Amino acid sequence: MLLWFIVTIVTAIACAALYYAATRRSVNAAADDSAATNRHFQAVLATIDADRAAGKLGDVEAEAAKGELAREIMLHKTENTDAEKGILFGGNAAFAAVLAVGVLALGTYQLVGSPNMPSQPLAGRADAAAAIDIKQAVARIETELASNPDDLRGWRVLAPVYMQSGRYADAAKAYRRIVDLGDMTANAQTDLGEALLMQAEGDASGEPMELFRKAVALDPSDVRARFYIAGELTRTGDFPAAVSAWKELLALSKGDEPWVPTANRGLKLAEADGVVDSAADTSADDQAAMIEGMVSGLATRLTDQGGPIEEWVRLVRSYLVLGDKQAAQKTYDAAVKAYPKTFDRADLDSIAAAGELTLEEPSHDIAIPNQKKGWTRKQKRLAVIAGLAIVVGLATTLVLVALRDQIVFFYTPSDLSAHDVAPGQAIRLGGLVKDGSWVRDGENNTFVITDGGAEVKADFVGILPDLFRNGQGVVAEGSMTPQGDFAATNVLAKHDENYIPKEIVDSLKARGEWRPEAGAAN
Repeated sequence: MLLWFIVTIVTAIACAALYYAATRRSVNAAADDSAATNRHFQAVLATIDADRAAGKLGDVEAEAAKGELAREIMLHKTENTDAEKGILFGGNAAFAAVLAVGVLALGTYQLVGSPNMPSQPLAGRADAAAAIDIKQAVARIETELASNPDDLRGWRVLAPVYMQSGRYADAAKAYRRIVDLGDMTANAQTDLGEALLMQAEGDASGEPMELFRKAVALDPSDVRARFYIAGELTRTGDFPAAVSAWKELLALSKGDEPWVPTANRGLKLAEADGVVDSAADTSADDQAAMIEGMVSGLATRLTDQGGPIEEWVRLVRSYLVLGDKQAAQKTYDAAVKAYPKTFDRADLDSIAAAGELTLEEPSHDIAIPNQKKGWTRKQKRLAVIAGLAIVVGLATTLVLVALRDQIVFFYTPSDLSAHDVAPGQAIRLGGLVKDGSWVRDGENNTFVITDGGAEVKADFVGILPDLFRNGQGVVAEGSMTPQGDFAATNVLAKHDENYIPKEIVDSLKARGEWRPEAGAAN
């Protein structure tokens, strides 16, 4: 029943949105959505550049991420090329159409739907990642840029793809176009310098060095630019300047970045004026062993403790870079078991498809680290009931608190002596006016209220009721003063038992003070 309630509410909301869109405004899918999408892709690209600059992503990882972003941009542009302006419907026609959609949706689910139906197994799903074709995406973007060379977003997507593909000359042209179109940020300067450096096979002299220095001037925390500057100074033999550059770079680190060991070796080499003994030199095999050790440590931690999807992505990519496809496949299988939902591992599936890894159905009898189980139906129902109980309890508490100040309690003089009533608290005081106690001075009245057991002096400013007199029943509203007197704000005189509160009558009768004949006179 709860499911049908939720389905009905969701359907009603969806139908209301459709009705509003059809009757109130026209829809132009290509206009406003384009600007929002541009900002989205720019934000994603900036995040990739920031992560690479901060050392969170390596060059290979960053280029792969930018390649995937290029594919998304291509798909988006293709889908929105033929978007046309929507047609406004009349109110009655729109209402009828939306109503038909809602009835059809609920009716269809009633016939064929089942909330207990299991999800489709992964093996039966279309592997979207396998359909990725980077070359096709690049070709489409190049065609669009040929017709619109001022498309800054297109160049930003295409440039890192060129870098990843080893087309350094094309990458340099693309990054230069980005700078020419107005992107004068430190990342843009560093990207262009990096492309020129790779085109020159590692020679950063000339324009690349100028670009790196300009990037550092714009952003002193640009790690990539500082790294290339220190490396070029070391390569050209300017060791004093290289020492300062390496130290400035290391001062920006927290100590656990992947580039720190390389920077430390560069500093040692510069401090030794480029002369390093063979024992301290790190060969290519040693470097490979060090990288494999770092990857192995990450793999051990993920296997034993689990981890976020980003670390699984990093590990699979690292194995692919090292050429260990078997380990990459094994890691990919473990990641799929830890994150069975395709939505959670979109980046991972893309990298796996590019590396020709296969997707297998995860086994449900394998313990997965840090895998959270969903709530059962009973637990969800109990949670809803508990939530409603809390809401009702809070509402009741608020109502009682709000009413507390509106409640006026009734007391007799004997009750006041037995209870501690705070001065200023609104109460009702009832009893008899003590014989001979009423003193009037204009509108100022003083009298004593008694119930035969206790007495309270009362003061009232105003005109008293006609029935008010000594020995008469009375109920007064007001509050106690700090001196122990009663300050009345309203006085009601009662003339017989039928009109005097039962509490007063019972109190007077219990003490032998009840005199109905005294109140009968008018």
